[in-house]
Amino acid sequence: MIIDKINESGARLILVCLGAGKQEKWINDNAEKLTTVRLAMGVGGTLDVFAGNSKRAPEIFIKLNLEWLYRLAKQPGRIGRYMALPKFMIAVSKSKKGMKK
Repeated sequence: MIIDKINESGARLILVCLGAGKQEKWINDNAEKLTTVRLAMGVGGTLDVFAGNSKRAPEIFIKLNLEWLYRLAKQPGRIGRYMALPKFMIAVSKSKKGMKK
């Protein structure tokens, strides 16, 4: 099982690359099982950009915080994922209200 392998490795940081929504759900579902991990970060397509497989949006989109709009225009198939993000954010917000400090 992947959780066992991560724990056996002693990793303190893991980067989860499953795409928006899925990676956050995976982190949330497995956080308590990750005994050595101190930081789990969902990085999605970030590695694709670093690897040169995807290009960043033009600078104007980045400066206006509209890189997501550029991505959507270039890849209309992302619309389903983008529509799921507000639902996910609401669910996270509701779950935080029930968390202990």
